[in-house]
Amino acid sequence: MAKLEDLRKYYWLKKEVERLEEKLLEIDTELQHITMRYTINYTKGGTKDKLGDLITKKVMLEEKINKRLEESYRILAEIEEVIKALEPRERYLIRLRYLENKNWFEISGIMNYSIRHLKRINKKIINEYFND
Repeated sequence: MAKLEDLRKYYWLKKEVERLEEKLLEIDTELQHITMRYTINYTKGGTKDKLGDLITKKVMLEEKINKRLEESYRILAEIEEVIKALEPRERYLIRLRYLENKNWFEISGIMNYSIRHLKRINKKIINEYFND
């Protein structure tokens, strides 16, 4: 069963994966440049080591991304299982607050409820569904 910690953790895992994917894109771009230079300057040397280092970094980064994705998918599946049992407005509140990381002011504007009322609903959901 999902816990409050899982709700909080999911958003940040998602952000970390996005950051890692950006790094991966940077490495891919650098690899393309080095590969082009390597084919042109094949006999000059030095490029081969940098190419190998970048390929190693890329593989390690891809493994890290995959681990984080697996963890976030597992957590999301647990959260979704709990969310299914909620009323539509409760489900919407939990998605906005924890999966999209909206603040209370934003949620209040979106859902047209007072912040105080939203916090009461949230507390009820957390106590009922996300505590051990």
